[in-house]
Amino acid sequence: MHCSNQPHSVIIYQQPLPADLQTASATPYYPEDKPVPGGPHTYPEMAAAGLWTTPSDLARYAIEVETSLQGKSNHVLSPEMTRQMLTPGLGNWGLGLQIGGSPSALYFSHGGVNDGFESILLAYEQGGEGAVVMTNAQGGSALAAEIMRSIAAEYGWPDWHPAVRTAASVDPKILASYVGTFELGPNFSLVITLEDGHLVSQATHQQKVPLLAESDTKFFPTAFDAEIEFVKDDQGKVTHLVLHQGGRDMKAVKK
Repeated sequence: MHCSNQPHSVIIYQQPLPADLQTASATPYYPEDKPVPGGPHTYPEMAAAGLWTTPSDLARYAIEVETSLQGKSNHVLSPEMTRQMLTPGLGNWGLGLQIGGSPSALYFSHGGVNDGFESILLAYEQGGEGAVVMTNAQGGSALAAEIMRSIAAEYGWPDWHPAVRTAASVDPKILASYVGTFELGPNFSLVITLEDGHLVSQATHQQKVPLLAESDTKFFPTAFDAEIEFVKDDQGKVTHLVLHQGGRDMKAVKK
């Protein structure tokens, strides 16, 4: 999902963004202050990758979902349809939203990642709490998650507090089995290498990130809150990994 400075009174659902609105849009960046060549990409998915919006309008969307669920504002969906949308299924996903939290404090969330744009939306079903953080840089999810954790701590949310982890020792042979390239999406992969006895992860167009072991299959970086979990088949062969970050579980298949 892209960032835009366009006033919320104008509804845009076009791809590519019209020329007269491009000066109001954010420039996407790779790490080290390098703009994405050619600017924002034009994707074939009109909704999943082609919708331009603002943090304020995403927050209004979250508020409308919250109030619709309570039957207080049903401009688009009925309370019943909203409840169905927020009913978790496979991978804790409802209809377009991922559901997290405890039974007494459920929240819905969604992240957005395009080339040079990364964002997080999170809102609780009850109580009116929530936030939206959007960035215009590759790797911005780490910053967005850190900001979300700061908001959670400041306002006393029951979730999104910094994780406390303990490093473990893992057999070098097991570490070596995780080396390879894992594809998160088109033109976006995680490359896992073994350097000086430790796993190192490097996402496309991003810097290397050392990983510490929490167990034989779970690893975490110290620079930001995330977890990489390696998954094996019945024969013990590594088939994919799952990146847990920003309230999302992202599967990456090993090439």
